[in-house]
Amino acid sequence: MTREKAYPLHAPNDSELRELIAAYDWAATPLGPIEAWPGPLVDTLSMMLSAPLPMVLFWGPELIALYNDAYAHAIGDRHPDVLGGRGAEKWAHIWEDIGPLITRVRETGRGEMVNDRVFPLWRNGVTSMAQLDIAYNPVRAPDGGPGGVLCIVYEMTERAQAIDDANRERARLTRMFEQAPSFMALLREPGHVFDFANAAYLQLIGRRPVLGLPLSEAVPEFAAQGFIALLDDVVASGKPYSGRAVPVALQRQRGEAEEQRMLDFLYQPILDDDGKVTAIFVEGNDVTERVRFEEALELSRGSLELAAEMAEIGTWDLDLVADRLHWSNRTRAIFGISPGTPVTLDDFYAGLHPKDVRAIREAFMA
Repeated sequence: MTREKAYPLHAPNDSELRELIAAYDWAATPLGPIEAWPGPLVDTLSMMLSAPLPMVLFWGPELIALYNDAYAHAIGDRHPDVLGGRGAEKWAHIWEDIGPLITRVRETGRGEMVNDRVFPLWRNGVTSMAQLDIAYNPVRAPDGGPGGVLCIVYEMTERAQAIDDANRERARLTRMFEQAPSFMALLREPGHVFDFANAAYLQLIGRRPVLGLPLSEAVPEFAAQGFIALLDDVVASGKPYSGRAVPVALQRQRGEAEEQRMLDFLYQPILDDDGKVTAIFVEGNDVTERVRFEEALELSRGSLELAAEMAEIGTWDLDLVADRLHWSNRTRAIFGISPGTPVTLDDFYAGLHPKDVRAIREAFMA
């Protein structure tokens, strides 16, 4: 059965390919005159010419190419030379890659999807490499046997670029967290499972393997000291928890006794769109040395004040930046001020000889 003027059926009037295909000398090709084309070929071609996606149809044993306007735009100056040509000849630069696949789909009648393939595309007046997903669909002949293969092209370059950008940003953040001086970890919920721990965190806990393990298993000392309960509260409430100079006993070397460290830390919940806690970000600092220094400084200050009291020497400190004045009680007594009474520079100046006040003020301001 033949169709008179079969091609124009269901083809948009503004289609360039509609006119080119109608004017093409198909009688000189293995497809024969257009009026004799089989129904599946005509119907598939009509659908293609109405579609916005790039599509190319390879028909018959010779795999003769027909395509739509979107495909013509995509291949740039290769159009219209490839129209009506044999696939193996007109796509010779990639036929070794796609030819066996197209032949297999045509002969088996089973479609295949190929993802993330890189091919040259004509865009904005230049040829550039594009990342494509391509669906290879069999088209049956009227007798149910092999007819052709319809290739539908999905350009995924923007998606691939977005994924690549996201991966690079993720890698940048990972490097930033990894190199941060403070300890950091990400615990996935439920179960407080380690998704990430930076070098400072691993150093704190003795470089144990933690990724993929729940906190209670990776660092059992934390469970015994109530930190699991704190994390449970953060998950339940959705509110952060911070600790300052919290004593923590950790086994930092295998086989050795636990060592007490002092930690400042924050448990920050990560919420999804529904307000559910999906993870907890852990960040903090080992402040053990700072706390020990402050304790030693306080002890030294107390000893100095005791010695000064015994020697009846007055001591004082002045912080010009914070505008704070610290006097020992002996200094207060020298200036006639009761022990424990807050003092200011005005109290100091009031106790000086009037002739000395100006010079001392200028010295402080220098």
